[in-house]
Amino acid sequence: MNVRRCKDCGKQSNSFKAIRTHQCGKSQCPSCKEYVKAAEHQCFIQPSKKRKRQAEEDERAVRARLDDFEMLEEMEASKANEDEEEKEPLHVFFDIEAMQHHGTHEANLLVYQ
Repeated sequence: MNVRRCKDCGKQSNSFKAIRTHQCGKSQCPSCKEYVKAAEHQCFIQPSKKRKRQAEEDERAVRARLDDFEMLEEMEASKANEDEEEKEPLHVFFDIEAMQHHGTHEANLLVYQ
């Protein structure tokens, strides 16, 4: 493996092209691919055009699904209001008394109301 070194700053790389294109005292930003002073650089990852287009399509699909969901919720809410007016809520209370024989629970008393 050949290791190359910058004559000015001593930076090492295994590629002659990387040493030739680097700028002393700066580093290459992995997001924007520019040589910048790392302490001062405030770059944010930019999505690729393909990803951005896909994200827009996904957002449109999600909005369409949300519109359908909201319409369904409205229909269910109006149906629920009709049902609430017609019926009282149903409550079931229960209690189970059990004994454990031979490692399994066996119910000996069931009460519901």
